Amino acid sequence: MNIVPPTKLNKHKLQHAEQILATGAAKHAFVGSVALVTRHGRIALHSANGFAALFPNRERMRTSTLFDLASVTKVVATTTSIMILIEERKLGLDQRVGEILASFSKEPARTIRVKHLLTHTSGLLAWSNFYTRHHDQRSIVDEIGKSTKLISRPGTKATYSDLDFIVLGSIVEEAGGHRLDRFSSQRIFQPLGMHDTCFNPTPSKDGVAATEFSNWRYRFIRGEVHDENAAATDGVSGHAGLFSTARDLTIFCRMILNGGIYAGTRILSKKSVKHMTTNQTQQLQSYFGLGWWIKTTGTPHVGQHLSSKAFGHNGYTGTSIWIDPTYALSIVLLTNRIHPVREGLPDRDGSVGIMMDRKLTWSNVQQQFHNAVISAMR
Repeated sequence: MNIVPPTKLNKHKLQHAEQILATGAAKHAFVGSVALVTRHGRIALHSANGFAALFPNRERMRTSTLFDLASVTKVVATTTSIMILIEERKLGLDQRVGEILASFSKEPARTIRVKHLLTHTSGLLAWSNFYTRHHDQRSIVDEIGKSTKLISRPGTKATYSDLDFIVLGSIVEEAGGHRLDRFSSQRIFQPLGMHDTCFNPTPSKDGVAATEFSNWRYRFIRGEVHDENAAATDGVSGHAGLFSTARDLTIFCRMILNGGIYAGTRILSKKSVKHMTTNQTQQLQSYFGLGWWIKTTGTPHVGQHLSSKAFGHNGYTGTSIWIDPTYALSIVLLTNRIHPVREGLPDRDGSVGIMMDRKLTWSNVQQQFHNAVISAMR
């Protein structure tokens, strides 16, 4: 990517957007951040603020810092892989999951279809502490299919669920012939030149943003996935585990904005991109496309000034990507909001007692930042 001075963004208003992030770090909404904003393929803002780590030593944030993306994994790796397989006719959106995974062949799971998983309408639970019972993906998916009770009939209610995407990760492996990390690397990241994007980054922790102190592993987590259920499956899962940089994610965003193609390399068809980024759950008063979150009045943690065409996804660790085709705009905002520990009182979240005095929240800062970027175009 070549940095070209933006032609339609107000310089002073962009400085205000950057100041919002500096204030967010100063008021402990997060320890540090990296932001990368592009419009019409041109970089308007690429900044780093604060620290990549506070413990055991302070390290400054860099624009090249690698982040644990948490649930942003769902759209960048998993949804894209599923759509590739659908285009190749190795899967069908309306296909029953039980035709692919044996553990879903009996009631009540037998009525779940691939589309239900992508749109969070499967009826599966939002979360479960599988890591306390399992040490591999297959056994977790077997429990989901055989033992998990549905909280609603598939297709009748939208409930955001990690379980949906844990199952989708296994579907990629079954239909694609390779585990999600290898499939997504070969079919998405390598072709796009996203060289820093991967599951399970190299053992060196230099250049990686730290997450929280884990009571389960009893150490600060850095360079390995924060999510416990993903950690229990060797760091590779459909719902979490991907690491990336702002630069790489911007390449991905440009591919999506361009209708599935970037620098002459086509990853998805224009039709697939349109389908993914259209609200599939509007009749359920929800905001889910296929994997993606679509901007509505009820979509959480997104600036209200983005257009109704905008879509994106957030990650628990404080990461997000948002794309607005109305403005030919992509906003990548990566923070380490759960370092040194996540929100909450120490006695409630079981932390070791390290807690910052948070005067702002990550979600408030993200919304302010989004709005400031939109304001800079006016």
